[in-house]
Amino acid sequence: MNPGETPANRREFFMSETPIPQAAPVVVVGFDMPFWPLVRFLIKFAIASIPAGIVIALIYAVMGLVWGAILVATHHTSLLK
Repeated sequence: MNPGETPANRREFFMSETPIPQAAPVVVVGFDMPFWPLVRFLIKFAIASIPAGIVIALIYAVMGLVWGAILVATHHTSLLK
């Protein structure tokens, strides 16, 4: 940012004079990556997905507990017979 230029002036400049190009379709025709860096990336990806799996499992467990409580409370289960 230049001296004396305020963020509002900068925003007005970019919004008024900069044309926004339309989105163009893109086709990926190749992906060249050496084998071992790809293996390292996939291992990191697998390790990083473990916490997400734990969170999803906890969400399903809570949903199951709520659903089970609703069924027991409304006597739609054979556990109380």
